[in-house]
Amino acid sequence: MRSIVVASGKGGVGKTTIAVNLAIALAQAGKKTVIFDADLPMADVGIFLGQESAPITLHDVLMGEVPLKDAIYEGPAGVMFVPSSLSLESYRAVDARKLAAAVGELEAFAEYVIVDSPPGLNKDVAAALACAEESLIVLTPDPPSLTDALKMKILAQKSKANPIGIVVNMVRGEKGEVSRKDIEAVMDLQVLAIIPEDPEVRRSALQQKPFMVRSPNCPASQAIRALAAQIMGEAGPAPEVPARRGFFARLFGFLKR
Repeated sequence: MRSIVVASGKGGVGKTTIAVNLAIALAQAGKKTVIFDADLPMADVGIFLGQESAPITLHDVLMGEVPLKDAIYEGPAGVMFVPSSLSLESYRAVDARKLAAAVGELEAFAEYVIVDSPPGLNKDVAAALACAEESLIVLTPDPPSLTDALKMKILAQKSKANPIGIVVNMVRGEKGEVSRKDIEAVMDLQVLAIIPEDPEVRRSALQQKPFMVRSPNCPASQAIRALAAQIMGEAGPAPEVPARRGFFARLFGFLKR
């Protein structure tokens, strides 16, 4: 079983969108895949899948009330998922340090576990990173997101969630976007996928139906499918971002020292 935590240094970069649709792409490729919602404070995975009313959640498992197998549900395209609770009271009652043990139990059910992490750099994020052996860092092509992503990479390395690459999301190809070259120079990691800004992403969110299912041939779906192939070792590098000046690599160089 491969466990991969999808993480971001800040909110609003599409981390959960990437996690959910990547897991579906792996399932569509014939891999037994589980989405594990380790974003205990926000718990959005069930909402993204249109199944937010699960009677048993990960919070019940972490509180010792039910076995993990009772909190595994089937989602679209054969993907499985372990939802977290939307209840604030449930969040206050759980011990996030038990997340890693719960993920370990999924080995009996899955070839891939995609862990959706909370955004940011707090203790809940550290607990989510401790769940997985690998990490995939999501950012958008702007300086604040890149800065926070670099911090996330450092935290992932300290947590032994080996960073395997970067997903650059919401790319428009506009002047001023940080280039792939600069992102890779600052992060010292390969960009595995470039997800274009795609109106189908928003439409799918509004309908609570992942775009890999709702619109399998849209640009975002094609990019996610290529990312899944990369992770499975079946594809070459991601396409290039339109080239820009190498300014940001120098600007952020001090952060790496």
